[in-house]
Amino acid sequence: MTRGERIRKRREELGISQSELARLLGKTRSLVSFAEKTGKVNDLTYYDALRILELTPETEDEQFLVKRFQHFDDPIAGYSTVNKELEFLRRENETLRELVNLQKSVIEMLRKAVR
Repeated sequence: MTRGERIRKRREELGISQSELARLLGKTRSLVSFAEKTGKVNDLTYYDALRILELTPETEDEQFLVKRFQHFDDPIAGYSTVNKELEFLRRENETLRELVNLQKSVIEMLRKAVR
């Protein structure tokens, strides 16, 4: 079973919509849909999905993710290397979102110019 299939199956068992799961993950509904269809989801998002959907790690891959990211949930960890990695990934994600929004603006400007 792929990551996406596992997410979809559990989400449906819980009666959660893609939009609701996306809100809980801090992601978009289209990202959840893409992950479920393709099985492609980054490690941190998948870890968050495991926690939110209360899924027990079953594979070695999932067990590794929990070991790698569980420190994010530990308030005592402070600004450990792991927390710095999380902050970096969140900033990188925000930068990429801004870039996508800028690209959308440029596309819209070009469409208006062509009309």
